[in-house]
Amino acid sequence: MRLLWFTCLFCSAVWAQEFPRLSEGARSIQLTGGTVPIPVGLCTMVRVPVLEGDITPEHNLVRICEKPYLHTIGLGVTWEDMQPTPASPTGDVLRRCVRNLEQAEKLAGRETPLPIILKFYFYKVPEWTMAEQPPGLVTPVLATNKLGMTVLSCPPRRTAAGNEVRAEDLPLSTDPGYHAQLEKLMAEVDRTLAEIDPDGKRFVAIHYVGPAMNSNQMRVPYYDLFPNIGNSPLGCDWTKQKHIQAWINMAHAMGKFDSFKKRAWIFNFTNLGSAKVPGAMTLNTAEQASVYHAIQQIHPDGSGAVIAKTESLCVNFNQRLKNLREASVYELNYDENDTGCWRRQMLEMDQVIPYKFIASQKACHAWENWAGFSPGRDLRSTSLYPLDELIKNSLYLDPQSETPQQPQGTLWVEVWPQEAINPDGFRRFDDSDERLFDSLVRWDNLLRSTLIEAMK
Repeated sequence: MRLLWFTCLFCSAVWAQEFPRLSEGARSIQLTGGTVPIPVGLCTMVRVPVLEGDITPEHNLVRICEKPYLHTIGLGVTWEDMQPTPASPTGDVLRRCVRNLEQAEKLAGRETPLPIILKFYFYKVPEWTMAEQPPGLVTPVLATNKLGMTVLSCPPRRTAAGNEVRAEDLPLSTDPGYHAQLEKLMAEVDRTLAEIDPDGKRFVAIHYVGPAMNSNQMRVPYYDLFPNIGNSPLGCDWTKQKHIQAWINMAHAMGKFDSFKKRAWIFNFTNLGSAKVPGAMTLNTAEQASVYHAIQQIHPDGSGAVIAKTESLCVNFNQRLKNLREASVYELNYDENDTGCWRRQMLEMDQVIPYKFIASQKACHAWENWAGFSPGRDLRSTSLYPLDELIKNSLYLDPQSETPQQPQGTLWVEVWPQEAINPDGFRRFDDSDERLFDSLVRWDNLLRSTLIEAMK
């Protein structure tokens, strides 16, 4: 009996040490015993329209499938994608995307399928649900939409970049009606995945379904309406503390669905450490990490099945203060006040920018980023980032060195569609003669080799 007990204990210890487990020459990683493997390497983020339409050799999806440096697709799905009419939500959009992806892979001659990482943008409520707006509305007001949800009814507006945004309703993170709708959407995703991908070979990971009000993160819209301390001036049942708790509560809902249990979850951090409006809600790294840690405890397969990721590795860095060619980004002796220094910002602003925290999550984190932009955006983009520094900061972490050599254990980096469809049609920002295509191939290979180093 004692021998049996020791044998079982030994086997349990060996089994526990088997994960995370690399396979296929580090081309995939299985984080835990109960979740499916995830490809390692570059990923491209797309929204549903990129996968829609007639799949011909000229279709952008075919061009994505042709790229040897891509190993997954981060597919952004909205509530409107799943429920475009008042009929019940369906998973038809996922079925269409898979069918079209299979056709594109054949046309591209791709031998290795492109698995999908699901990214939910469920804050994007369907237009047919919208509340009636009063005539002449110029500022957001609380309203009840056609589903009985409390929403922020927002008039048409222009973004800081000059883009037009139509009138929209934005859900409140603390509204029980919103939570109920999220559970309905998750239930339909669960049913669809059980039908079309029961083994988890096409859909390999899932972004956390939090009660987002803007994108798929914890940030809020209209900063003046959501304070850091106290109740919202809207008069609704919203505080920062309730917002944080609402994000934690949704994890219990995710944990109920079998299709979610067998896949790793991804928690998306954001940079909100300094208020854009005095008194507006801020979320420092520790506050977001409290949600991340709670989700780790709730995932049915344990903390190793939850991946930390940030919206962007470089977009929020303050390079606008300097022109790239004048900034001291290539010097090793930085001025303490030089906000153009990428590593100084990332490492010393760790309460604001969660880089150091995320990078320390060995073999369980990822990055989202881009490497190039169209020439029309060069002078005003925040992401004028030398690509080799970007690659270095995505792969290595050593707070004591300006030239870090300690591998992070990054699983993937998401690049934008333009870098997947036509990388050499966009300029890069480091005066290198290397084609962006070749740089992306190099980056993809480095992700696997540094992950092997990190797991030794």
